[in-house]
Amino acid sequence: MIKMVLNGLEISQTKKVEVLEALKGLQKPQHVFHDVQDIRNFKELDKLLADNPNVKMVLDFWAEYCGPCKAFSPIFESLYERFFEEFIFVKLDIEHDIRISHKYKITSIPTQIIIKNGSLVYKHVGSIDYKGLEEKLERFKNF
Repeated sequence: MIKMVLNGLEISQTKKVEVLEALKGLQKPQHVFHDVQDIRNFKELDKLLADNPNVKMVLDFWAEYCGPCKAFSPIFESLYERFFEEFIFVKLDIEHDIRISHKYKITSIPTQIIIKNGSLVYKHVGSIDYKGLEEKLERFKNF
């Protein structure tokens, strides 16, 4: 169909490049929250929380050197794909700003936290599998 539209546009002398640019947004699903947020400092985290006081969030505390954190990353991404409409997903690299881990008393990574209305409602320290965190998200999405 796009090819047919583009061929018709050649007749009306509209540039294909302009049309393709306009169609880019139509080819991708429109998410409520565009991507997993990657927070690297305390200010960014505070701003995100202040800008979204009534939104549910899933926070993943991790570090580049952490093997279990890297193993959990695809699980986090998969859960984002499933729950992006109900939660904001945030990855917090604790190595960039130590105050990030202090705010939620993170003593070990990976740690996942669920926040609702600015308050911590769930915290899991260590590795968790897809099913385990999925069950928690299902529980808290309508909570």
